[in-house]
Amino acid sequence: MESIEHVSCRGRDYSLQPGVFYHLADEILLWNVRLHEGLCPSVSVLNEAEAEHGFVTMYGAFRGQSAKERLWESIREADFPEVPTRQNGFFLFESGQAVQTAREEWFPHDPRPVVEVRIVTGSVVHRADARWLDAVQADWNEASRRYWTGDMTDDPRVEIILKGLVYFPGWREHPFGQPLPRL
Repeated sequence: MESIEHVSCRGRDYSLQPGVFYHLADEILLWNVRLHEGLCPSVSVLNEAEAEHGFVTMYGAFRGQSAKERLWESIREADFPEVPTRQNGFFLFESGQAVQTAREEWFPHDPRPVVEVRIVTGSVVHRADARWLDAVQADWNEASRRYWTGDMTDDPRVEIILKGLVYFPGWREHPFGQPLPRL
């Protein structure tokens, strides 16, 4: 892939941070990215701009109300407010291998395609080890703090949470704007 440093989407120019990341896309994202010429805001950014709409990610809607995620979020809000929320952040992976492993372990029956992503300059990024989420309930408090500080376990499962804008270089190609296969 060629190195892209700047892009223009819908008549506005954006600078991109160095590096390529990966995302497991869902059907809604694939359509919306095509409509916005490759650009996509995280839901957390949409909520800041239009809080009355109460946008939510699929993750936030289906997993955000678990006791563990509520605790994780309360600790983030109290002690790490500058870090993007898991509830409405945008999840990325640093390598093709990491995103493939996540797809196999977290979404084994979901046909989500892996797509390349670039981070738009000015976005807030947090690099965390998802292994902390495997802690037993008695250790959730400590594990959450380790997650939010970016501490890594001996066998990390690195995930990137982003609040801001991302750009999809392949937005003109399949699978963007295409329906996903049904299982």
